[in-house]
Amino acid sequence: MTQPTNFTTDSAVGVDFNQVYTVSASVTPETPAPPFLLGTTLTGFFGAEYIFVQASTSISANDFLAITGANQANSLTNTNVAASGGVRIGVAPGAPVVTSTGIAAQSYFWAALNGATLPGNAIAASTTSNVELYTTAVAGVVSSVTGSSGVQLGGIIMTLSATANPQTFLLTWPRVVTGTQNP
Repeated sequence: MTQPTNFTTDSAVGVDFNQVYTVSASVTPETPAPPFLLGTTLTGFFGAEYIFVQASTSISANDFLAITGANQANSLTNTNVAASGGVRIGVAPGAPVVTSTGIAAQSYFWAALNGATLPGNAIAASTTSNVELYTTAVAGVVSSVTGSSGVQLGGIIMTLSATANPQTFLLTWPRVVTGTQNP
């Protein structure tokens, strides 16, 4: 499944939610600095919302992300979801934007925070649609089966099950759910 085309509905110029920016004056002289400020949020079609972030490590296509307060993104895991000060949860862009090598560390991109029909990674064999989801030990991947250290997530619904990644998700203010709250 390729990344759906989405355009900003805000009055911003040059925004491409499906673009990864490598910043280097020597390698890419046309991009000596990021084109947007980190943390910039824009809306797209059908209520989608995106935030401009930087990858602190390499990230695979369609990975779920833990986004820090400094707008640094890492693939979501059981451990980084509980980072000091909390994290925002989002999804990295997918194919054809992100190739098999993924998003390189230090690159800039738009992460999806909210929206429908967003592609994301799940443990395909054991994840069921329309149920509670949890973090896993596998970076960037969620599951409906909780492990001993899985953290429950709210605001994320897998809408369609497939036999291979990516799956299709609805994100509505995704967050960590604690205690007995409903997601």
